[in-house]
Amino acid sequence: MAINVGWVPYLSCEPIYFDMERRGLNLISLVPSTITAAAQKGQIDAAPFPIVDCAQMEGEFNYMS
Repeated sequence: MAINVGWVPYLSCEPIYFDMERRGLNLISLVPSTITAAAQKGQIDAAPFPIVDCAQMEGEFNYMS
């Protein structure tokens, strides 16, 4: 089962996605305002979430720093 990663097509996020496609991860293009909804619906498994939405996702996802 492939991992679906929410891809924010902004230059500031590009380093996060380095080499992901070559490693077999599916990148799904999303804007930051839609990432939380996509995660709650189970459409993505990982993404750079907007900090204001992290409280809504507590317990559903693990944080990376």
